[in-house]
Amino acid sequence: MKHTILFLVLIFFCPFIYSQSKCIPYLLSNENKDEKIYVCDPCVDDTIKVQFKVSIIFDDTTRYTVKSVILQSVQVGAKHVFLSRFDKKRSSFNQYLWDVCNAKVTYWYKNQPYKQFYSKIPFVVDNTIFGATFYIVSN
Repeated sequence: MKHTILFLVLIFFCPFIYSQSKCIPYLLSNENKDEKIYVCDPCVDDTIKVQFKVSIIFDDTTRYTVKSVILQSVQVGAKHVFLSRFDKKRSSFNQYLWDVCNAKVTYWYKNQPYKQFYSKIPFVVDNTIFGATFYIVSN
């Protein structure tokens, strides 16, 4: 009886364990581009629109495992473009924005459902570049 109950519990809860979290937006498709992504931050007074590009390197042995996520560029508004993390001309707030974007984007892209993405595409590229837009708002 215990085995039957345990088996039923596992069957019921396994899809929830392996499903994508609601706090991770799906960034691999252009179908949801009208859906806006908002990130709350206490250090921001006004809404900041952030556009970014990220390079993803996949593991050679398992195609759906991300080896590394490298944030390539962050654009805040039309005038500020940060092309690398080694830019010496940044203010402390710009560095803070870079760190927030790097943490969010790395976490989001490491937890994307790549198996679903590559089932729709006939070829696989080891180094892929993605990009998206999100908004940083005050609490």
